Amino acid sequence: MFRPPALLLLAGTVLAAQDFQLPPYLPIPEGLELKPEGQETWRFDQERFDVRNAQTGAWLKIPIQGMTSRFLLRPAGGQRLGTLVLQQAVQKALEAAGWTWEWKERGIAKYAVNGREAWLSVKAAGSGELKVVVVEKADPPTLTLRPPGTEVEPINDATDFPYVLPSVRGKLLRSLQIQNPEPVRLADGTETLATMTMVEKQYELERPVSNHEFLSVMQAALKAAGWVIEGTTPAPDAVVQAVYLQKGRELRATLRNQRTLQSLAVTDVGAQLPKPTPRGEKP
Repeated sequence: MFRPPALLLLAGTVLAAQDFQLPPYLPIPEGLELKPEGQETWRFDQERFDVRNAQTGAWLKIPIQGMTSRFLLRPAGGQRLGTLVLQQAVQKALEAAGWTWEWKERGIAKYAVNGREAWLSVKAAGSGELKVVVVEKADPPTLTLRPPGTEVEPINDATDFPYVLPSVRGKLLRSLQIQNPEPVRLADGTETLATMTMVEKQYELERPVSNHEFLSVMQAALKAAGWVIEGTTPAPDAVVQAVYLQKGRELRATLRNQRTLQSLAVTDVGAQLPKPTPRGEKP
């Protein structure tokens, strides 16, 4: 197990979701309005919803993933209304639109019409506002990576890695070469620290990517290409650490998501280790 170096933080990171989208099957009750602040929509994210076990009555949290919108509702026109009045208005509007309650007392509702399934949570947010989270259930996006080959691939500053890509399309901003000490095992079995060159490529993404999407998509793609996941970090920036140990190769990757930016760093350890001396020759 290795501890990868901390990657350079990308300048200008914007911790924002994509443009806010209100699902068409989610009504805004008369007399209420969306608060401009606090709106966000992620193409793919996850939320946990409270449900009751039908047999035991115990409550548990179930994860639902898909298109996720989060926002605040407040009385329109600067009115002052109590939380109970707001909740009753939302409940009436949801029921009229075809939503059913999974746990009404907890504000958990479900929409299942024409093959579309969505989950909603509505809770008091203080100051006469309600916090609403709605997730339309969906499978994660997919990414296909080409496995590393038997020969060391040339790495060009102006192009992508041949075997690691950002989780969505993006513009390559820069490539960096960074020297770091790495724990390595030599051909004779000796374990030591060696200075290795890590190549880091930084991308501006075509759309924001949630940490949950990044971890889901990147881990699945790496595993399918033969990489082994060594560790992940979910927040504040999602990080995946992986190693490739097939075809006589040893590559280490540290991949980081910063919503609108991603950095991919790879150290080709096998290519930088001293070659074993053939038997009978002097080193």
